[in-house]
Amino acid sequence: MAGVPADPASAYWEQAAAEFLRRVIAARGAWYGTRIADPSAELLERLAAIGYDPFARDDSSARRRGGLNARDRWRRSFVRALYRLNDTRNGGPGRAIQLEVGLKYPRRGVIPPGRYVRARTRRGGTVAARAAQRLPEGRQWAHGGGAASDTSKRDWVAEPLPPK
Repeated sequence: MAGVPADPASAYWEQAAAEFLRRVIAARGAWYGTRIADPSAELLERLAAIGYDPFARDDSSARRRGGLNARDRWRRSFVRALYRLNDTRNGGPGRAIQLEVGLKYPRRGVIPPGRYVRARTRRGGTVAARAAQRLPEGRQWAHGGGAASDTSKRDWVAEPLPPK
């Protein structure tokens, strides 16, 4: 996704996604998870000002071709930030990561409502390359295949959020 502008919400996730990626890598193949909280009322207003509905269905072209179902645009924006930070073309570590977005949970005490997300690193290198080669060409995401998002199909404009 080098050269592809971030969606307006994924820029919000840069710091949290970097910390999540660091912890996933530190878990050395074990699952690491967290809850991605729903946006605050203030952030909802800022997103609405640019016509971005964070709770719209995740309709990523990558998901339509068998990729990750991030459930909604808010979680997809986190996924985009995570993948962008992991991408070696952007200076990331380029680790093979398995990511899952789970159920939506209501507020629990001081923990805000949100969806559970977990990830783990997978073997990379020649093992990953051989596994990818066994997949149908459209599913070979590790080698530029079909699971990458087609930016021309997005219905939002990549622009920064309005200031606070």
